[in-house]
Amino acid sequence: MARTAPRSAVAGDDTAIRLWDVTDPNEPAALTTLDDPRDYVYATTFSADGRLLAAGSGDKKTWLWNVEDRRRPVKLGELHGHRQEVYSVAIDPRARLLAAGSADKTIQLWDIAGRPRRLGKPLTGPNNTVYWLDFSPDGHTLAAGGGDGTVWLWDVRDPARPVTYATLAGGSSAVWMVSFGPGGRLLSAGGADATVRLWTTDPERVARELCALAGDPLTAAEWERYLPDVPHDPPC
Repeated sequence: MARTAPRSAVAGDDTAIRLWDVTDPNEPAALTTLDDPRDYVYATTFSADGRLLAAGSGDKKTWLWNVEDRRRPVKLGELHGHRQEVYSVAIDPRARLLAAGSADKTIQLWDIAGRPRRLGKPLTGPNNTVYWLDFSPDGHTLAAGGGDGTVWLWDVRDPARPVTYATLAGGSSAVWMVSFGPGGRLLSAGGADATVRLWTTDPERVARELCALAGDPLTAAEWERYLPDVPHDPPC
């Protein structure tokens, strides 16, 4: 697949989304303006291959365009699924799954491999606006930052049946961004408390670190002495 020229999407209170060619960042060139939304545009994101552009807006909609022709984008979807403003959008690395987070505290998933199709019921958990979404590099995990100071993780390998993977305390203030690091083994989150928090997402690594801090494991004899009614199954 041919690589597309670097592009930028700029959106805001005027409801328009402007595309720019930033091949030369010193002299950005205007490409086109998308004027489909009818309210503030709160979020935009490109797919990893640059072929798709998604946006979330104050009219409670999620928008999707094919932008392969940089000057003549084609609208693929005007997606309904939220009761309030859409503040965050993310496209998985294979451009097969679109996620949108809203002020209604939910996240909606769409299958975008073909004609956009809504998948299942909205994801719930955050108790405030979902301000940011990010897929892990392998596309298996979706992370969300909420206005209630939490970070939520879902296993989306079966996107029609997502499974809550973890809930992380992101502080006492709203979490405005979440991002997976290269390889997906590190997750960062930042928000209104001016603090960035880091988590490792590898459970085996966490287990090894906890065991290293716990000291020497119980021997079989010690287990028999102190836990005689429990089958021998040392945690480390």
